[in-house]
Amino acid sequence: MCEESIKVEKTPVKDLVKKMASARLFEDKKGNLPSIAEYAKVGAVAVEYGVDPFAGHIMLYKHNPYVTVNGLIHHAQHQPDFDAIMQIPLVGEARKEYCEGMGLTNEGTCVFECRVYKKGSDRHSNAFATASKKDMGSFLASEEKNVPAMAQTRATGRALRTAYGIGAPIAEEIELETVPPDIDINASFKKESDNGKN
Repeated sequence: MCEESIKVEKTPVKDLVKKMASARLFEDKKGNLPSIAEYAKVGAVAVEYGVDPFAGHIMLYKHNPYVTVNGLIHHAQHQPDFDAIMQIPLVGEARKEYCEGMGLTNEGTCVFECRVYKKGSDRHSNAFATASKKDMGSFLASEEKNVPAMAQTRATGRALRTAYGIGAPIAEEIELETVPPDIDINASFKKESDNGKN
């Protein structure tokens, strides 16, 4: 894993492309590297949101870059109005009512709410998200402990996207079932979830 970190927002995309290619970022286990066009897409996203591809803030999936939850947290923490993130698991009757209201099965479904607070405002942006073994890739769903972590991650990503007007889905929400076996998204997901906790 590359340990290099840079001031992305001050680095031209073409320089980022050179740095990523030189560091062989996103190299798969067969030694294949992304194309220059793919590196350029990553660079453009990195500069737009001020996230660092060398710090795991971006994942390249099916030739397209996606910002991870860690990347969104990094982006938010560098906004002048950012105050705090609160992650709340829904349990008992609250979870049951939410699932029934959404037409979901209560059993085996984990629900999280995430709130993003900004300085100088009494209001907050919030989002709810669910996870169950049925809506996760098979290698993630194989471990029960990944279910609440995925619900928490999804809620955090959605709340941050709402708070800061980011339209693209987070890396952890895209379809994982068809990820090539030589890409260890499971390890990356656990790292992102652990780092995103308060």
